[in-house]
Amino acid sequence: MTLVLLPVLAGLASALRLEEPIVIQRPLEKVEWGDVLLEYDATQPPPGNVTVTVDLRVFHHSRPSSETLKIYMELSEEWQDGRLIFQHNPATVTLPRGVEIWRPETWIRDGIEDRTERETLRIHPRDAGSTTRCAALTLRT
Repeated sequence: MTLVLLPVLAGLASALRLEEPIVIQRPLEKVEWGDVLLEYDATQPPPGNVTVTVDLRVFHHSRPSSETLKIYMELSEEWQDGRLIFQHNPATVTLPRGVEIWRPETWIRDGIEDRTERETLRIHPRDAGSTTRCAALTLRT
């Protein structure tokens, strides 16, 4: 948002030698998560059928023993949650730590142990509540 101040008094303009209007740049509005998620229940999925697009990218794998396989990968999931539609600039918002939203329950069958190294949740509030989760995982099977 840009706020433009035009000097009202001619004397003020001449005293300050202003030839151009004063422009104050304000930071983009901060999302007030308490307001956005006021009636949001993170334990419940969005209404209707939810389609989740999943993408796995394997970076490295090793065999610590003949019975186990260790895989380092990135998991990316995308889904729509209409409860997360709101007006905001910019069009993509990164969810801060501690703010909970519904996420699909994803697991690897026959996995012995998995660990999330890093996770980022991004919401596209003007795009039908499109939500993206990216996580770096270590999996042992």
